[in-house]
Amino acid sequence: MPVQCSSISQHSSWPSSGSLTSYTYDAASAQKTSANLRRFLTVLVARTSAKRVNIMAHGLGAGALLRAISDLKSTEATAKAADADAAAKGKQAPPPAPTVPIGEVMLVSPDVDRDAFVVSTPVSGRLQRLT
Repeated sequence: MPVQCSSISQHSSWPSSGSLTSYTYDAASAQKTSANLRRFLTVLVARTSAKRVNIMAHGLGAGALLRAISDLKSTEATAKAADADAAAKGKQAPPPAPTVPIGEVMLVSPDVDRDAFVVSTPVSGRLQRLT
């Protein structure tokens, strides 16, 4: 009997310069990818009608992921405000961008400063589980 699976797996990575002396460059590179990660998650949901997205991030990718999730939350809040504003003016709002239904987030050996993590934890309100 064939195994039925209702999930897909995707992988995203960027190259490290591979040297301890280039850590600052690698950290900056990881942060710059957060906008692309946010767009990727939005497109993934739009094209697959995913009901839940579970994400695992490793090392410097944890910071990029937390920023992408925070940006998603901010974008969704801005869209809701624009919809309310359009409704108040009697105008039709543009079609909404898909909301990314984030389920579980697993941070493996997260290379995230403790204070930065604490500041970003309000994003956990949109998560089912953060590990």
